[in-house]
Amino acid sequence: MRPTRLFLAALALTATALLTIDAATADDVLKERKYYFGTHEARTNITFVSEADLETIHGVTNKIWGEITIDKTGKKASGSIRAGVAALKTGIDLRDEHLRSSDWLDAKKYPWIRLTLVTATENKDGKTWDIAADLTIKKTTKRVTVKAKVRVIPDKIGKALGDGSWMRVQTSFDVKLSDYDITIPEKIGSKVSETWKIGIDLYGTTVNPHAKKKSGS
Repeated sequence: MRPTRLFLAALALTATALLTIDAATADDVLKERKYYFGTHEARTNITFVSEADLETIHGVTNKIWGEITIDKTGKKASGSIRAGVAALKTGIDLRDEHLRSSDWLDAKKYPWIRLTLVTATENKDGKTWDIAADLTIKKTTKRVTVKAKVRVIPDKIGKALGDGSWMRVQTSFDVKLSDYDITIPEKIGSKVSETWKIGIDLYGTTVNPHAKKKSGS
């Protein structure tokens, strides 16, 4: 075999080995770990967007709480995330009041929106997970299926985020309001979409801030 071919073959084998090592390392890091989400508002971003004929509404919350546990294989997960309805912001105070009212999300009666994992399995690429979860809004629960990007943050970089080891989860999906017993008043139908786009970008750490506070008290 010519030197050039030998070099290319060696290069290909090295790249394959490195990819295999990276995937194995990620699995090893994730094994039997619990990650806590919503510990830092700057690293917590859930958005919701309504695009209607006359208006586009951009909403966000940075106040959530969640716990995700990775199993002993490093390839499956369980847990849940909840967001407080009162913390949802659209940039207009009056609109936020309407959003929290009994005609819409009814924050007093149903203070939390919950997303509970049913199945969460890592794909062969080692970078994405197939997730089925139950989304509960008000008194209704519906199944959503998504593909999420999951990345283990190297500890050298994670130190800048805070204590513990970190992971990042990103995904998106659509929510149809009528599925959750939310009716758009006819007079504002041209300003509010029936389907809202939800975006999730969260960082989780292995350090439970609540446990830390208790130990320090």
